[in-house]
Amino acid sequence: LFIRNEAWITAPIIPFIVILTISLLNFFGISAVADRNYISFISQTGDPVYLAIVSDCTGIWSLGTFTVAVIIVLSSFPQSISKKSFLLIGIGYIGTFCANIIRILAISLSGYYFGPAGVIEQVHVHVGWIVFSLWLVIFWYYYFTRQIGISFFKKEYNESEK
Repeated sequence: LFIRNEAWITAPIIPFIVILTISLLNFFGISAVADRNYISFISQTGDPVYLAIVSDCTGIWSLGTFTVAVIIVLSSFPQSISKKSFLLIGIGYIGTFCANIIRILAISLSGYYFGPAGVIEQVHVHVGWIVFSLWLVIFWYYYFTRQIGISFFKKEYNESEK
């Protein structure tokens, strides 16, 4: 059901992502323009770069993965459910979206610095899962240690504390 309706679900997010990406590129001094869901600019190699922001670029799969993790954590640790946990989870969704924006920006910057061929494809393939994975580790480490109270590292005690 989700896969068949992915384009319809993500359509409202695409213009926002395009505007945000254009704004960030302009902030970095790259004169980028948009035409619907296409972003274009001239690379340092002098070649034009055209990026299409489509449903897969919205980070919907990352948001879905984060949602599954939230369901697993909340069902496994129901004692952690509170107003604070919902605030933290909201921050988690925002961070997941921001991780996707970082991915799109990294793809754009690789196109700007190295041209439209070669590096941009490798960045597109690899940076997304690296950024998302780092975000998940940071977020869930904080959640587990601060909200649930789990310690992942053995505490060392002074002789006087024993």
